Amino acid sequence: MSKRKRQNISLIKDREPVISTVVTPGSFSAATLSRSILFNAQSWETSEKIGAKIKSRVWPQYHETIKRIERAQTVEALVDLAPEAVGLARNAWYRQARQFGPEILPVISDRLRTMSGIPDEDVRTVIIECLGGELRWRGEAGAKILLERFDQLDYYGRSFASIVLGLLDAQAAADLIWKFYQKAVQDRYEAHFIGALWGLIDLKDIRVPDALLDFLIKRRYFAELFGLLSIAGDERAIIPLLLLAIDLPEETKFEPLMSASGISHRIGRDILTSTLEEASADDTGSWAETMAEAILDRSQDQVEEYFAIFYRPLSELDAEGITE
Repeated sequence: MSKRKRQNISLIKDREPVISTVVTPGSFSAATLSRSILFNAQSWETSEKIGAKIKSRVWPQYHETIKRIERAQTVEALVDLAPEAVGLARNAWYRQARQFGPEILPVISDRLRTMSGIPDEDVRTVIIECLGGELRWRGEAGAKILLERFDQLDYYGRSFASIVLGLLDAQAAADLIWKFYQKAVQDRYEAHFIGALWGLIDLKDIRVPDALLDFLIKRRYFAELFGLLSIAGDERAIIPLLLLAIDLPEETKFEPLMSASGISHRIGRDILTSTLEEASADDTGSWAETMAEAILDRSQDQVEEYFAIFYRPLSELDAEGITE
């Protein structure tokens, strides 16, 4: 075995993170943070606990809005308050919305239909997060509304809707989300494509590995890329990730290595070894087997701990990175 190949195996097997042992959510896009909150009932309960912890500190800022929300006796009155539902007031709005049954759905649908007529982008953002977030808990009826109103939303709205549709397992939305992704990914200054990626990943769309590989090959990096590759990349990303780890400075090598381990545990040792053999000049296959062992030396539990927010619901520990 050549000296370089021995060095590469050591790099994969023995490298420890220099700065941190987990990927923290502080620099993630709004799409990833939104999904982590809406992931399931447990993550929503966690967001409520986080709100309760900071309530005394920020209560004066939201007191009047929360009182107005709690006094809303009709769905129309409550939906009218959606533009004000930020911070702690958002949780109060959701709690009040749960007091209503399906009668709230046509009112939400009608409000989303008129979103394009709202000139203020920030107001549109608050409304879609509020109303779209409520549709997350309304099952097939919620998905139906988002499908109907998808093209009437702005790019942020469609990104958010993609997340909710993915979490609702709305398979009928896959092509619609993919079409939006193809447009959004062309914008180098906004991250709306990440919401579309999350939607497609949760729908288990077969086009996702190609999309993620394209980012990697073109070296178009963003905070979530290695975590997304870990949960949804395929064997074609293994070699580019290993080469990237070798080229990166010391403090940033660990993310692509953990990403490669995450992919490898999903695809299995046989496919991993075959992939490495194809990239190796070692006809005996011994280098590929040794390298595979080094990559798999990081357990799936270690991968999931490192990319925690990609694998499980929001936790209070995650929220420390979001709120600091």
